[in-house]
Amino acid sequence: MSGKTQRACAWRLKKSSSATLRANIDRAGAQANEATRARLERTLPAELLAYGYYRFAEHLLHLDAMQRAGIRIGANQLTAFEAAGLVALHRARKTFEGNHPACSACGQRQHNRFGRECPGCGAKFRQKRA
Repeated sequence: MSGKTQRACAWRLKKSSSATLRANIDRAGAQANEATRARLERTLPAELLAYGYYRFAEHLLHLDAMQRAGIRIGANQLTAFEAAGLVALHRARKTFEGNHPACSACGQRQHNRFGRECPGCGAKFRQKRA
């Protein structure tokens, strides 16, 4: 799997959260009629990649969460594939954070870096002069 594919897979996993949507549908579907359940299932995004890609992205996100929590993972404990995936995940996260900066007042991510105020708390942003 190329770095580009890994980044796309991680992005789609975060964006769609199909597993979360599926769990919500299963919970709601227990009391829902057939028409409502069918409507809920249509809200699930189409999976563009094979199931294994999503599982690998989940694995990378788990490894990344462990590292962020301070658990040291030695180089002898990672495969080259996992290491390359973590690098791709780190790059994708940096790109996302650059395109969607956090509000200095409340910390909410912005829709883009050109906004004039935070949609969460309404804080006004200073515009850089050219």
